[in-house]
Amino acid sequence: MSFQSMLPLGEVATQLATTELHVLMHIKKGLLEAQEIEGQWYIKPETLAQFQRCAPPDKRSILQCKSHCCGGCSGGA
Repeated sequence: MSFQSMLPLGEVATQLATTELHVLMHIKKGLLEAQEIEGQWYIKPETLAQFQRCAPPDKRSILQCKSHCCGGCSGGA
């Protein structure tokens, strides 16, 4: 797949109504397939489409912190 056919991180964040950091978390978890090119992240459009089909309507359930590691996300002590 060519670089030109991939979606920039910011565009994907906008489409998902979330932040670039959350999109990077999805990439790290393997929920989105992406490639870093010259320091910028690009997402394969087909994996975004698949993610959007499979994501629950209430996106908060996939964006919340699951580890409760620091308490900063209201899930900790």
